[in-house]
Amino acid sequence: MTKTGVRLTLIGAVTSILLAVGGCASSVPQSGDVTTARAAQLPTLTEAQQLRDSIARSEFAIQSSASTLKSLATECADCAKSLSAAADASAERLADSGGLWQPWAQEDGQDTKDFPQPDPVGDAPLRPAGLSGYMVETARQQLATLVELPADDTQTNERILLASILAGRLVSATQLAVTFDVAAAAEAAKLPANATLTSLKTAPDSAEGTADPEAENQPQSGTGTAGDENPDQTVSQVITEYDCAATTLSKTSLFTSQPEAERALYDQLLERRIILYQIEGTEALQPRCQLETDSLDELSEAILAADLQLISAHSAEVRKLGAAWLAEDATQLSRWATLGDVTPGTADITKSENSNGEDS
Repeated sequence: MTKTGVRLTLIGAVTSILLAVGGCASSVPQSGDVTTARAAQLPTLTEAQQLRDSIARSEFAIQSSASTLKSLATECADCAKSLSAAADASAERLADSGGLWQPWAQEDGQDTKDFPQPDPVGDAPLRPAGLSGYMVETARQQLATLVELPADDTQTNERILLASILAGRLVSATQLAVTFDVAAAAEAAKLPANATLTSLKTAPDSAEGTADPEAENQPQSGTGTAGDENPDQTVSQVITEYDCAATTLSKTSLFTSQPEAERALYDQLLERRIILYQIEGTEALQPRCQLETDSLDELSEAILAADLQLISAHSAEVRKLGAAWLAEDATQLSRWATLGDVTPGTADITKSENSNGEDS
C-alpha cells in the first residue's frame, strides 16, 4: 500500500467517528412548535470531543496567522514559500480533524444566529518565530491531554489520527523554524501563559460546550502496569518495529553526512526497546528484522508510525512515553528527512531477516 493509500484508508476509517465529534451540527432545539433561541443550549461534549475541537481550533489559528504572514512576506520568497507551506499543511490537518465545531443545523431555512455559539477561536502569534513556538507548545499540551484519556479499543483509530495531526504540526513547526533560523522550543518557552488558549471568552457567562458528567464518571481504563498477565500486543509490535529500524541503521548509511546523529538515533531506539520490555514485564527477545528501504525518509516515517501506535496502548505509562517519543522524533527527524503527512501504516516495508527475502 502506498503512503497516500495508507493515509486515505486511515481517514476513511475514522470518518464516521469524527462526524460524531467534529464540525457536524446538532438539531435546532424546539420549544413547542416554535424554535427559540431561549430554548437552545450548546450540546454537551465529552472530554475527547473537547480535545478534538481544541485541536481544530489551534489549526484554524495557525492557518490564519500563517496566511496573514505570507501576505506580508513580499520581499522574501523563501519566507513566503515556507509560510504558504505551513498554512496549507495546517488547512489539511484542520480538515482531517473534522473542522471547527458547528453546533446548530440549519433546518427549513431557520436563522440560528441568536442561538448560543462556541467561543471565538483564540489567536496564534503574528510573528514567524512566535508562530513556530505556538505550534510546538499547543501540540505538546494537546498530546499530553490525549494520552490521559482512557484507552478504548473502539476509539483507537481516532486516537492515532489526532496524534498524527499533532505530530504533523510539530513537523511543520520545525520546518518553519529552520527557515527563519529560530529554535521553536525556545520560542515556545517565551510564550505568555494564556497564549495557547484556543477559545476567547466573550463574556463571563459565555456559552460553551460542557463536559459530559456521565462520561467523567465512567471507570478509567488504560492503567496497565508491568507484569500484566496479558501483554499489550501493540507494545510488542512497536518493540519489533523499533528493532527493525535500529537494525536498518546498523547495516546502512542513511545519514551520509551525520554519523553522530545516526549513532544517537540507533542508541535511542535500542534504549526504547529495553524500556518497553521492562514495562511489559517480559524478557522474550523479538526476532531481528530489517526495513526494506534505503531511504531516510521512509525510515523516519516508519519510526513515527511506531511512535503513533503507542498512543493507543492499554497502559497510561506507555501512552505517555509514546507521546514524548513522538514529539521528539517529529522534531528531530524532520531536520534530516523530508516528511509528508504523519500517518501510521508502514508495516509493508518490514522484513524479517529470517524470511529469505519474503515479507514477514
